[in-house]
Amino acid sequence: MLLQLAHPWVAAGIAEHSRTLRDPVGRFHGTFAVMYALVFGSLDQAFGAARRLHGRHAHVRGVLPEDAGRHAGGSPYRANAVPALRWVHATLVDTALVAHDLMLPPLSAAERERYYAESTVLGAMFGLEPEDLPRTWAEFAAEFDAMLGSDRLAVTGAARAIAAEVLAGAGS
Repeated sequence: MLLQLAHPWVAAGIAEHSRTLRDPVGRFHGTFAVMYALVFGSLDQAFGAARRLHGRHAHVRGVLPEDAGRHAGGSPYRANAVPALRWVHATLVDTALVAHDLMLPPLSAAERERYYAESTVLGAMFGLEPEDLPRTWAEFAAEFDAMLGSDRLAVTGAARAIAAEVLAGAGS
C-alpha cells in the first residue's frame, strides 16, 4: 500500500474514498478477499470479484488537491483510469516477487518471465487490456524502474498522512 500511495491519483482516491484509516483491518481483509478470489477462486468467483472491484472503483474519482510531480492540483483522477490501474498492478507484481525472493531462492529468468506472463491475467481482471501492459518481464522491470525515478510519482500530503496513520496502527 505504501508504494501505491506514491502515485498521486491513488493517494487522493484512498484519502477521499477509502475506509483505510477508519478500518484498516477491515480494508486489509476486503482487499485480500478480492485478491484471493482473483488468484485462487473459480472462474465465476474471479469474474464476480473483478466486477465488484471495478464497480467500487467506478465511484472513486475527484480532483487532485495539490500539485504532485507532473500532476497539477485541480486535475482530475479516476481509480479505473489506465495509469492508476497500471501502477497498482505493477506494485502488486513487484512486491509479491520481492517478498518471494526475501524468503525463498530467487526465481530464474524463465520463472520470472512465466510469473509476469501469468500476472497479466490479473491485470486483465483489473480492467487492463494486453496493450496496457509491458509484454515481457524485462519490459516490466525496465518500466517499473523508470516509473520509480519519474515525476509520475510524487508523495503528497495525503500520502504522508495515510502512511503515518497506517504505520502508527490506525484503527487497529
